Amino acid sequence: MNSVIEIRDSEAFRRLLRSELPVVVEFWAPWCGPCRSLKPVFERFAAEYCGKAEFASVNTYEFPQLSRSVRYLPTVLVYRDTRIVGQVVGAKSFEEFQQEMLPLILNIDASCDSTLEGFGEDHVRTR
Repeated sequence: MNSVIEIRDSEAFRRLLRSELPVVVEFWAPWCGPCRSLKPVFERFAAEYCGKAEFASVNTYEFPQLSRSVRYLPTVLVYRDTRIVGQVVGAKSFEEFQQEMLPLILNIDASCDSTLEGFGEDHVRTR
């Protein structure tokens, strides 16, 4: 079973962000080479840390309205209570990604004060 949810609209994104667990969201685009490199790393991390966080993916090319907080691709944002509490930007090896991501999901520090705003439709599918 794949542990990454593909978010396809803002209402599904909002519902996911209400999770009691940290929410880790990969923002990517099909034309982005570094995104294609990060995808298997993200999926492996999600499989290994399933239950420690919720994992989701947003295709910014198809759903740009869901990626307003994202300036570079690939970007992985970590949310807690709809707030961005951390990020990892760029392609990484699994070891590099794990080293940067573990402190964010296991010991959330809500020092960043970005909030979620402005979303709309309703559809989620798992990949």
